[in-house]
Amino acid sequence: MLPEKLRLTHKPDLVRVLFVGESAPAGGTFFYASDSNLYKYTRKAFELAAFSPEVGGGTFLDFFRWQGCYLLDLCEGPVNGLYGKTRRSLRREGVPRLIKSVNELEPSRVVVVMKGIQKEVKAAVRASCHPDLEVSVVPFPAQGHQRRFVHELEQILRGFISEGVFLQK
Repeated sequence: MLPEKLRLTHKPDLVRVLFVGESAPAGGTFFYASDSNLYKYTRKAFELAAFSPEVGGGTFLDFFRWQGCYLLDLCEGPVNGLYGKTRRSLRREGVPRLIKSVNELEPSRVVVVMKGIQKEVKAAVRASCHPDLEVSVVPFPAQGHQRRFVHELEQILRGFISEGVFLQK
């Protein structure tokens, strides 16, 4: 199944937390195929935040959707392997599409999954119909940032639990 079609099969009816990544990886792995580093370390953070990833015998992705979590990418196509002006330009080009998504999905929180795209994501949120959305930023779980990603995302998730953002089991 194509990545965007696969992503849509996991879209919750009500998006509580919108996760925003830079792009699907060029190597063919994909969060919604359960085979990427982002999938692996996101699942680990959810587990450490006191969630059981299998709810009613489902998968972590079923649980992610049940909790109202959804992952979109800023860029339409893979950008890993691109550098400098080209990569920055593709990030900027993704902002109008992200504004539209924030307006349509109306999440209560946004989590940016890569510090390098926080400027574009925050600009999109400010330009949306929901400019006061809480935006959290975590490093991407690669190049030695895996532990930091898990720890920071775990803390964010614990905050969401205490604020009542997530459903109770």
